[in-house]
Amino acid sequence: MTFIIQNYILQADLMNKKWIVITLGAVLLAALLAWLFIESTKPLPGEKVTYNCDSAIDFSKIDAATAGDKCRLHIPEGSSVNYSTNPPTFGPHYPSWVTKGFYDEPRLDGNLVHSQEHGYIIIWYDCGRRVTGYPSTELRAGRLQRIVGTAYAQSLNMTAGSQGSASAKLQDMPEAFRNGSCDNLKKNLKEVYQKFGPHKLIVMPRPGMDFPVILTAWGRMEKLSSVDKNKIKAFIDAFRDNGPEQTNEP
Repeated sequence: MTFIIQNYILQADLMNKKWIVITLGAVLLAALLAWLFIESTKPLPGEKVTYNCDSAIDFSKIDAATAGDKCRLHIPEGSSVNYSTNPPTFGPHYPSWVTKGFYDEPRLDGNLVHSQEHGYIIIWYDCGRRVTGYPSTELRAGRLQRIVGTAYAQSLNMTAGSQGSASAKLQDMPEAFRNGSCDNLKKNLKEVYQKFGPHKLIVMPRPGMDFPVILTAWGRMEKLSSVDKNKIKAFIDAFRDNGPEQTNEP
């Protein structure tokens, strides 16, 4: 009788432990599903950029103008494109692209848009803007047009992906980019590049923006008044390698 009672108690104890394990497993599964649901419903960083690329360029002058997705159409190097935002995030672009790196001199939009198609993240910085996001008086519109326009297209010597040639030399850029007043901003962005890069990450100067730092990926943009490393990391994690064209690049 004692043996039967002990065996019953043992079986009951095992059964209780089994139900405890099942209950804990169910609780953990429910917690995991709740976390996945919360994560999946969180808004993505930045804002989504929309644009009808039919108005981006005169496609009557471009071969293969009947391509299904004109926003992804390759156009001749140096072609003028009416991108919808400053800086651009997507649209018709040049056949070659800019590879990873921290740049002191700008490259052409047509090549950088192609980089974003490959899933690159670009961190643009404007030394002519104060960190608070208010404009500096150093930049003049006419000078900006000479710097970031397409007049420098012929100086570009790129094949496929490379660092390419600068579309403007540092000495020709606004004074804020070359007089040392931007050193702290560049230092912070270099730290960001070293921490979160270099894979498919570009840091690029750009005069004439409305914020000192702007993050872009294909079809996405986030404007920052300072080097907010948490927001930068969140943007990179969300959109790096998520371009419409998947490429295997370091």
